[in-house]
Amino acid sequence: MNEYVRDLLIDIDIYDTESVQDTSKYSPDELIQKDGYNYILNDRGLTPDEIKIALLAKQIKFMKTIKNIILFYFWCTIVAGGIYIIYLLYLLSNA
Repeated sequence: MNEYVRDLLIDIDIYDTESVQDTSKYSPDELIQKDGYNYILNDRGLTPDEIKIALLAKQIKFMKTIKNIILFYFWCTIVAGGIYIIYLLYLLSNA
């Protein structure tokens, strides 16, 4: 597996890592050296298809978060616009 892809899977918590001091009893495929520390790679027994499903699930979760933020600002804009229109109508009725 490409080192970049493996680091990406670790960063988004698809793969687990555990810090170790003694690296002699692990194969080079299981070891990752990052920021001067040695880590054991635990792929949780996931197949490539399961990794793809996990990545899609993470992407969907991220997209839902973005959608909720956009909807929040949309509704804030609608409410602020309504308050502004009511205020303008109030000013026009007193003029």
